[in-house]
Amino acid sequence: MTKPAVATTDAAAVPPPAPEAPPPATASLNKSLDAPGALAALLATPGIGPMLLDSLGQAIVLLAAATGIIVDANQAAAELFARPLASLPGLDHLLLHPREDRGTHRALMGCIRDGLFTGPCSTLRPMTVLRADGQRLSCRITAFPLRQDREMFLCGIFQSPSLQEILDRQLVDGEVHFATALPHLDEGIWSWAVDTDEVSLTDRWLEQLGYRRGDFSDLLENCRALLHPDDMPAVDAVLEARAKGEPTAFSMEFRLRHRDGSYRWMSCRGGAIRDASGKVVRLAGANADITARKEAEQALRESEQRYRLLAQNTPDAVFLHDMRGKVLDVNDRACTLLGYDRRTLLNLAVPDFEVVCPPDVLQGIWDAMQLGPFCFEGLARRADGSTFPTEVHGVAFVERGRTLCLVAARDLTLRKRYEQSLAEARDAAMAASLAKTEFLANMSHEIRTPMNIILGMTELLRETALTSAQKRYLAALDNSGRLLLHLLNDILDLSQIEANKLELRPRAFDPAALVAEVREFMRVPAEEKGLLLAMRHHGAVPATLVNDPDRLRQVLVNLIWNAVKFTPHGSITVTLAAAPPIGGHPALHVAVDDTGIGIAAADCQRVFAPFTQAQDPSGRRPAGTGLGLAICKRLVEGMGGEIGLQSRPGRGSRFHFTLPSLGEAPAATVSAPSSPAGQPAGDARRRRLLLVEDSRANQEMIRLFLENEPYDIEVAATGREALARFAPGRFDLILMDMEMPEMDGCAATEAIRRLEAACGSWRTPVVMLSAHAFAVFEQKGLAAGADAFLTKPIRRAVLLDTLRAYQAVAAPKA
Repeated sequence: MTKPAVATTDAAAVPPPAPEAPPPATASLNKSLDAPGALAALLATPGIGPMLLDSLGQAIVLLAAATGIIVDANQAAAELFARPLASLPGLDHLLLHPREDRGTHRALMGCIRDGLFTGPCSTLRPMTVLRADGQRLSCRITAFPLRQDREMFLCGIFQSPSLQEILDRQLVDGEVHFATALPHLDEGIWSWAVDTDEVSLTDRWLEQLGYRRGDFSDLLENCRALLHPDDMPAVDAVLEARAKGEPTAFSMEFRLRHRDGSYRWMSCRGGAIRDASGKVVRLAGANADITARKEAEQALRESEQRYRLLAQNTPDAVFLHDMRGKVLDVNDRACTLLGYDRRTLLNLAVPDFEVVCPPDVLQGIWDAMQLGPFCFEGLARRADGSTFPTEVHGVAFVERGRTLCLVAARDLTLRKRYEQSLAEARDAAMAASLAKTEFLANMSHEIRTPMNIILGMTELLRETALTSAQKRYLAALDNSGRLLLHLLNDILDLSQIEANKLELRPRAFDPAALVAEVREFMRVPAEEKGLLLAMRHHGAVPATLVNDPDRLRQVLVNLIWNAVKFTPHGSITVTLAAAPPIGGHPALHVAVDDTGIGIAAADCQRVFAPFTQAQDPSGRRPAGTGLGLAICKRLVEGMGGEIGLQSRPGRGSRFHFTLPSLGEAPAATVSAPSSPAGQPAGDARRRRLLLVEDSRANQEMIRLFLENEPYDIEVAATGREALARFAPGRFDLILMDMEMPEMDGCAATEAIRRLEAACGSWRTPVVMLSAHAFAVFEQKGLAAGADAFLTKPIRRAVLLDTLRAYQAVAAPKA
């Protein structure tokens, strides 16, 4: 064990010292080994030499006398020179001393080679040792030559001045000696007189525990009382053994109580001091405060314990491996997941159970890996050969100079199955949704087709001479047909809204004009019940609003229709007003008031839920499906507004909503339609019209709609027949049904546009007719080349207005 060393001023180079008698410790050492040759033999014996070196308390170095190269050393020498023990063999011994002292050491080596002395030789004064950390320490050196197999060696013993001088001088005044001999040592020095129990302490020893000279009575019992109770038996045993003459050097760690009540960890190294007869008269040592190191070690142990606790209890398999893939540590979950016992798994490498990447690819990944976190998905193989998908999260880091990877692997088998189940469920839901959409589309088509005939013929009958009874029958027929159409529209709208497929088409419009149009449209059913339908403005109303006028029209129709249904007498008033701006844009407030039966407070929120109706105070079941108000709420909110209701039974109801403008109104542009050469816009000549419709009833109805209009109609029953009849410039207008056998209206329209493009002729307007009410069908028709899209049932006035709008056609594009 290395004794405490003292930092002193470097000694100047001096001639080789004359031989002198070795100090007692060295003499005792030589006596125990009989002769230098015996020591050389022991040092050269495999297995015995290193054990002997480490067992000696002094720092010992064995040199080759011819070269001065270190052959062997003990652990105490490694600590003295602050170098790893393995780095000392092969090192020039001159590098252990400052440059100014190396001449002295060379002269000493020369004396040994020349045989000037054959026994131990001690330096007269301390020599300087240059530690690897740059610190300079003073030591006394005892050297003697050794011969083994005709080769000469030099054995050097480095002794600490502090304890050795006490040994030589037999000083009792330990405090004075330690204060002068060890002025630069940051350790607390103590000595204990075995016979008298007198204790000597340096100021540094007191400072380590928060005391000053005079604050602490340096009696043995006082010092012993500072020991931690758990450490007292071990310290007593060491000191008692040294006091009885056991090997002098000792090293131990213990805790001493600080003045503030806390305990400080001390590392103590020391030895026994003997008199001339060899009796132990004093024990001396040096205490170094290692509290910070101990706390760091404890924190590290706790951190490691927490890590192991976390690693053992995490549901993931945890691996630690190097950058060659060698498994260094695993948790229990890793063993369970892969089906190996821990011992077997620690003998494997990652490529033994990672099956996605070949070993050379894995090695390439590790060689290029950057420090920090990483993640990927892979495939692992169990001990039984089965495989399973994994998700790997890890981190690459450097520990003690080498890069390692700590990874957590999770079995994804259940998650993959769940994802597959979700995907199948999603596909099934999408298929069901598609089937539902197709069903609704087909239902709409099939209902609207006969409705087109019923309502169209009803409209034509109104224009004939009828008796009063026939007019009543016709009105009932027309009202029933429109109710059925309203119900169908509600079902389709709700389906679109619940599927989040509500489509808005914002554009600028005049809100007052739109409300007046709706009032005119709803005036007939209101007057049939004897109700007054009024419209009024409350203050200024925005002249232009940017939103979806068609959806606003739908909301107003639903609210007024609802008011007509639940108002037996009185009036219905639609009020328009400006609302506070929203997002810097104008907003519109609309209210529909009626004098109807009213709604109970408990039902005021329920009525906006689908298929929910307020209770009629008379007890009668309300008419309708309960969809109108639900659709109104969804449409208003979809347009960025809010809808509300105030009502009292018997006092009527007030439905009101606010609708924002979704942007600034674009500047209005008016462009006069152009027409082919020789066909001025607005002329009254007869038009050639191609009607493409497979239904004879619809053919007849459209003929009747256009009977007294300036159109010459030619009919094609299929898309193929339409292409056969069509020639660029032959027709002024085309009415094209969307659903037809052999070739549908979209395909026929696309073919017509290709013919026009090939001939460079002007574009013939195509108005597409369809019993499909979904927006997607309108988009499909317009994308095929249609100019307008009308949904069945078709009103005669709407058809005529559309045809007139396209009588003036645009010139063909280049």
